Amino acid sequence: MRPQGQAYGHLVKISESGEVLQSYQDPSGAFPFVTGAIQTDEGVYVSSLTARAVGVLQLN
Repeated sequence: MRPQGQAYGHLVKISESGEVLQSYQDPSGAFPFVTGAIQTDEGVYVSSLTARAVGVLQLN
């Protein structure tokens, strides 16, 4: 029997050459299973496989 997975959010920004530029983590699992993101002047909009809304990460 396989153990149950834990919800965990992780968003990584990677350069075209594969270098990790930024890493945002949510160990609380409040916004798990991140599937994509887009950065705008207002912040980073984050999509999730299971969340009921789009998340927004404010960048100051």
